[in-house]
Amino acid sequence: MEYTPLIKEDEIAEAFDSFSGKMTKGTTPFLSYLAYRRYPEKEKKRCVCWNKSLGIWSFFDKAEKLYWGPVGVQDSSTSSQDTSKPPRLIITCLIDFPCEGINRKVNGLFVMDDDENIYVTHKGNVGGGAKGIGRSSFRNSDQYQKFDIINVIWPDGKETETICIGKLDDALPRKVSNFVKDVRRFKDDIKEKRDGRPL
Repeated sequence: MEYTPLIKEDEIAEAFDSFSGKMTKGTTPFLSYLAYRRYPEKEKKRCVCWNKSLGIWSFFDKAEKLYWGPVGVQDSSTSSQDTSKPPRLIITCLIDFPCEGINRKVNGLFVMDDDENIYVTHKGNVGGGAKGIGRSSFRNSDQYQKFDIINVIWPDGKETETICIGKLDDALPRKVSNFVKDVRRFKDDIKEKRDGRPL
């Protein structure tokens, strides 16, 4: 099976609308701050969506050159909803997508198979501003070994490996939840090995 990236602006926009719609369906909105460990000046109030059944929150927005998609596992529904002091949520990982063209720096990517099925993928860059947490250590982790790794063939002939989170269908939100929780476990394992407590 060959996988090729979506690079046309209209195709990516349609895929992102479908992805964000599936991820936010049946969720509860909460006003929260999204925490940046390295860039606290970027913190702003955001209306995030909490999915109680899946145990993850998500936020989707279009920036200048990408679709921004921070996700996490912190339960915002248990936090005080005093709008003057909204809760501060820790981003577990980013599932971003380029708005158009070839951009291999962005974590997320929509790819299409030979049968024109569309999938959500992630290249495995998981930061967090903490020592020992990064792409190379994640690729060597127990969590990474469970993922479905596929090769993507780009229009310029380059091939790259990426994590296939799942097909763009109604089962995708649960697969995203499983992926995000695996990333969280990886980060907690690194933190616990380093100083004896999870993030």
